[in-house]
Amino acid sequence: MPKFRELREEKGLQAKQVAEQAGIDPTLYSRFENYRALPIPTDFERIVEALNCLPIEIYSPDEVRLLPNANRVEATGGARTTAEPTEYKMTVRLGNDSRQVLTREVLQKCGYKSINEWVAVCVQRLKSQYDAIISAEKKPRNALRNKAHGAVGARQSTNTPTDTILSKSKTFVK
Repeated sequence: MPKFRELREEKGLQAKQVAEQAGIDPTLYSRFENYRALPIPTDFERIVEALNCLPIEIYSPDEVRLLPNANRVEATGGARTTAEPTEYKMTVRLGNDSRQVLTREVLQKCGYKSINEWVAVCVQRLKSQYDAIISAEKKPRNALRNKAHGAVGARQSTNTPTDTILSKSKTFVK
């Protein structure tokens, strides 16, 4: 069972206040609290922000299964194509000590608007780190390749004046 009501009461809020902060109709929010309806992801994100909590505090990991939307099919001018996912939704298991760090207050003090923004920055840092590692791994191979090409290139560059002289001499030979 979701813990919307428990969290709201712990924070001393009324259901109407949470609904207003989340930009959701109070009747609909009541249905979420009473487990008569499930919020769509965007509504759920806004409720989590209004309650200043983590999704795992509302639903247990067994209740939530988020999968990428890669199998979605879109119609484009009559032709059907498989759409690339625009978002990747994930569930991560973290220790209890993470709850104290991954709060809205901590994230905002560190310059992040949301946990989504923080994760996006972490993914970019990971990609940069990975790219640097791949680049470093390629450098020794490229250095050897450049040495081999450099030796050939050096011969060619030293032969260039000779080629020029020979091409001029051919005009004299005619």
